[in-house]
Amino acid sequence: MPTYDTVVPLSQASFSGKLPKKPRNKDVRTREYLTEKEVERLMKAARETGRHGYRDATLILLAYRHALRVDLPASFVLLITHISPVQSHAC
Repeated sequence: MPTYDTVVPLSQASFSGKLPKKPRNKDVRTREYLTEKEVERLMKAARETGRHGYRDATLILLAYRHALRVDLPASFVLLITHISPVQSHAC
């Protein structure tokens, strides 16, 4: 069995040299957005789950209304959780 530092060459039978083609989004799903009803259900579930339900529901609403990508609200949560009370009141 090869170890992690052993180089194993790829044979022509296992690799044809072409990468698999990614399907277009419109071929995979019918839409690229959530409906208002789906967002309301997400917010309700967020409010009922965990100790930060209100914060999470607010972030979902913020992301929906401003058409934010997923990574931006996620970075907000990281920023909020790493600010100490002393830092948040500094002028």
